Amino acid sequence: MQGLNSKMSVWIGMASASTILLGCVFKAFHLQGAAFVFIAGMSLFCFGFIPVLMVDLFKKGRIVLAMGSFFLSSLILGALFKVMHWPDANFLLSWSVSIILFGILPLHFLKTYRTKTSVVYPQEAKLRDVFLGILVMAFFATWYLLLDLSRIPSPYSLPL
Repeated sequence: MQGLNSKMSVWIGMASASTILLGCVFKAFHLQGAAFVFIAGMSLFCFGFIPVLMVDLFKKGRIVLAMGSFFLSSLILGALFKVMHWPDANFLLSWSVSIILFGILPLHFLKTYRTKTSVVYPQEAKLRDVFLGILVMAFFATWYLLLDLSRIPSPYSLPL
């Protein structure tokens, strides 16, 4: 069953990434069907690939990465909303970036720091995780800088 889950996630991931890329090319050249292809690819990624990935990460006990995957999915939905000029795009983008930057990444660094090196988790893997965390933090910090926080509604003003 584990091999099937891996193969399924790889195929869903490749199909969604290819469809997103095709939709981006169609959108760049203003071709017919660009919106449909782009929405289909983003939907397949957010509602197909990310849930399969999250289940796999939860089974492996990597809860922080699973939570990060969820907020990455909401970030990608925010990008979809922004490109399609749908409402609440700025809200999705800002809150996803903020939660990843100020919540998920510190948890990642804390977990990496507290995990002891062993045969299963050697020093090289620990350094790789720290290095990747630094790269991801620099990326999201730059993205956070680009957000116009004055245009983001307060969470208390959202209609429920």
